[in-house]
Amino acid sequence: MKLLHAVLLAASAAQPDPIAAEARGFLPVCMFQREFERQLCRDNQQRFVDTYALAMRGDPGAIQTTAHHFGPHGEREMSLDWLGLPTIPVESCAWRRVHLALTANDLTRTLERIACQDLTSADDKAARRRAEQISAGLPPAGSK
Repeated sequence: MKLLHAVLLAASAAQPDPIAAEARGFLPVCMFQREFERQLCRDNQQRFVDTYALAMRGDPGAIQTTAHHFGPHGEREMSLDWLGLPTIPVESCAWRRVHLALTANDLTRTLERIACQDLTSADDKAARRRAEQISAGLPPAGSK
């Protein structure tokens, strides 16, 4: 019986997490010459995956952080803080819109405007569709 329990536990642990897999799909490969940069890249990416999972569960702080992770990063893009993180304007705009819908205030409006202002019409439509998709997958407010 213990062996069966161990096998079942190992099998459940081996099941891929679809949210983590989705998050990892946004990430570039950590190909840096120096080991400390590769490690920092991997650490940043793991924090991104963890935060993304929290965001997909409806955590407003994680939603804001996920939007921030997607950019824009500006001059700081080459900073060690951003190694391995994606810069995807459509995702950033979509996540900012989701955050704005949850926490409408002057700051979230400004951040949404900055993230979305340079998108083409097609990218803006894609960001709106993506925001709707994200919002539809979030748990109802107060159900956490």
